[in-house]
Amino acid sequence: MTLDTRKGAGRTRLYADKAKERASEESRFKTERLKAISAMNKEASEESLWSMFTGGVSALAAAILAPPGTKLKTATTAYTVGSEVGRWGQKLTSDYDPEDYYASADVGKFDVMQKYDIEEFNLGLTDAYESDWWRDATSTATNLLSAYALHSYGGKKTGVEHFEDILDVDYDSGKDILDTVDRFYESV
Repeated sequence: MTLDTRKGAGRTRLYADKAKERASEESRFKTERLKAISAMNKEASEESLWSMFTGGVSALAAAILAPPGTKLKTATTAYTVGSEVGRWGQKLTSDYDPEDYYASADVGKFDVMQKYDIEEFNLGLTDAYESDWWRDATSTATNLLSAYALHSYGGKKTGVEHFEDILDVDYDSGKDILDTVDRFYESV
């Protein structure tokens, strides 16, 4: 290779090298980003399928085995519990780890500030995974409590009627709302 001594030749090479490196880095980051998103989508799909399958099998078994008169309530409760078992069974057997899909933080000689954007993306993967876990945990608690409530007194009374029974308040008599609140606190 011969040395080009014309004025500005070094700057031209510098710009060309920066452009090549930037294109290479952007291409690599896009590929790694797509792999991470694809893995997250695959994980969510598997979780949904497991949940639907185990919930369906549980509901079917409950509908067949439950005594007459309770089949619908038992099947509904079984579907709720079965789908939660499937969801958490998939999570326990899954080998998904967001760190496996972190984008490479090697940014080369130029544009070293991109390192912070890549680190932010990587932290976003972990945050999304943890957020999904906590959303599933709260959803599971809600579903199981709903299943318990349905199985315990489902079909007998509405929630408002149970609330009236607990407070022993006759809402149709037109009592003052403050008296109702006072009675509630006295009974607690």
